[in-house]
Amino acid sequence: MLAWGVSGYVVSFIAPHTLTARALVVAPDDVLEVVNRSSDDPVDVTTDGRRICSLQPQEKVELRFEEGVVHLAQVSGATFYRRLRDKFGRLSY
Repeated sequence: MLAWGVSGYVVSFIAPHTLTARALVVAPDDVLEVVNRSSDDPVDVTTDGRRICSLQPQEKVELRFEEGVVHLAQVSGATFYRRLRDKFGRLSY
C-alpha cells in the first residue's frame, strides 16, 4: 500500500510460499529485471491483475516505471488516510 502522492511502484508475489517473499516498493528511476529461473515451467507476469507476458524457462523481462499511465479518482471529502482508517480500523502500536 502506498500513500497518495508517493512516486514509485510495488512489486508483490501473488502466492508467496514463504514469509520472506515480501512486497517491494521500487523507486521510479529503478529498472527491475525479472528472470524465470525454472528449468521446465513458464511463469506468467501480471500487472494490476492482467497478464502482460509469459516467461519461458530462463527468459527475462525488464520493468520500468512510466509516469502518467494511471488515472485515479478521489471521492470528495475522503482522504487516503480516512479511507485507510475506515477500512482497517485504528492503526496504532
